[in-house]
Amino acid sequence: MNMELFHTFFLCTTVAILIYGTDDLLLDTYYWLRMGYRFMMRRRMPPLTLEKLNACPEQRIALMIPCWQESNVLAEMLSNTMSTLNYDNYDVFVGVYPNDLATDQALAPSLKKNSRIHEITGVVSGPTTKADNLNAIYAGILDYERKSGVHFDIFIMHDAEDVIHPLSLKLYNYLLPHKDMVQIPVFPLRSRLSWFTPWTYADEFAENHTKDMICREWMGGFVPSAGVGTAFSRAAFDKLFDKSEGTLFSPETLTEDYAFSLLLNRHGLKGIFVHQSVKRLTSRPRFFLFGAPVERVAKEWIATRALFPNKYANAIRQKSRWVLGISLQEWKATGWSGGKATRYSLLRDRKGPLGYLLLMAAYVILAYWIFYQVSFWWTGHAVVPALRPLDRTLIILVTIMMVHRLLERAIAVWRIYGWAPALLSVPLTFYLNIINIHAFLRALSLFVRSDLKQVPVPWAKTTNHFPSVNQLLAFRRRLGDLLIESSAITPNELILALNIQRKTKALLGRILVAEGTIAEDQLQSSLRRLQ
Repeated sequence: MNMELFHTFFLCTTVAILIYGTDDLLLDTYYWLRMGYRFMMRRRMPPLTLEKLNACPEQRIALMIPCWQESNVLAEMLSNTMSTLNYDNYDVFVGVYPNDLATDQALAPSLKKNSRIHEITGVVSGPTTKADNLNAIYAGILDYERKSGVHFDIFIMHDAEDVIHPLSLKLYNYLLPHKDMVQIPVFPLRSRLSWFTPWTYADEFAENHTKDMICREWMGGFVPSAGVGTAFSRAAFDKLFDKSEGTLFSPETLTEDYAFSLLLNRHGLKGIFVHQSVKRLTSRPRFFLFGAPVERVAKEWIATRALFPNKYANAIRQKSRWVLGISLQEWKATGWSGGKATRYSLLRDRKGPLGYLLLMAAYVILAYWIFYQVSFWWTGHAVVPALRPLDRTLIILVTIMMVHRLLERAIAVWRIYGWAPALLSVPLTFYLNIINIHAFLRALSLFVRSDLKQVPVPWAKTTNHFPSVNQLLAFRRRLGDLLIESSAITPNELILALNIQRKTKALLGRILVAEGTIAEDQLQSSLRRLQ
């Protein structure tokens, strides 16, 4: 390669990376300044407590779960959901296809066991799109309302592999209908540190759902639905259903959740991203990563959790669907309408392809430089020209920006998963970039092919898995958790009772009653919730 041509390519790429990264740097600065302000003003901002959630009368909620070939997860998901939700006034509507007999058979025992669960069978054979399935579910809910006289106030979207937080419905119930859409965080479940692919999801979601989405809301921008853990008010569904003349979700897009929340924003309806945590007692090493485990009070996010793909090929299929729907299809369909904050949100969503192209260019430069440096070491001849002052300056600036991005990502991962995954996120960035580049190239290929042939892109779903019993144990409510959540006891009172339990081996509830911490009726009420 001609050295001058290479140098020009190098300059263009590094300058473009600096311009591209300035947006992230400004957002990070805004986040930390705003967090500092909120920290100083925290006394003037009364927290949302469990007492407030429990005091709010329960509205009727409809959970919408679209399914295509989910026989391996659906029954376990429904069983876990029905046994852990801290809410009474809700129904679950599962959408299936007439040609998906395996899912239908897996659902049958749950239908017999629990009258809250309802099956909605579409009229079109699958697979179509997730939007088409959701439209069939909503039509089935409307039909159920006409026949039963029931009226639903809140609609929630979830997938068949989700672990739904026990208090999430309480949170939605408190916030709706004061808002039109509520999105809570989505965090991938922990996996082995040696399983790199699912940790790439954890790294991205940790940063997006603890910083980026929060900044969007602060700025008054567009808050997208994640497709799961999203609740909508009845007024929002009614308005958009009337506007769309009977089709709630757009079946032409692969990211119907994103498209629907954008439509909601453009009709002046308000969507918010909510961070709410509860206190739980966990067992942690006494000294950082070492020492005997001790009981500590920890913060747990009210969030949706799930297992994400652990194979490279499955990750490519899923991420290419996201890139195709959000960055390409929606750009073509809706353009750049909306206020300044909304357009800025769209820019952040749609600049991804440019970032992947810059990454590809950067890796080409890196590979080229390494090749010729090795050639110099091997032959002793300098085949790469000496760096110019401008080159050195650009390299330093790009390096500083890269280190900053790695640090921001590591901090976000630490918030959710702890120190070890945070440290892993640094070297894992290279693998994550490779996945994203590959996913972008596949998405671009599918988009061009669909556009040229004027045919829709099929729902290329990934094979899902539900967490094992051991993985779910971390989210099971124990007696102490329920008593803390209901404010019957304080975390310190629970720790004292647990210390007594270790010595006496007595039942925790009996210890709390004997110590006068709770009354017998409080104990019996909490025990009934555990059943």
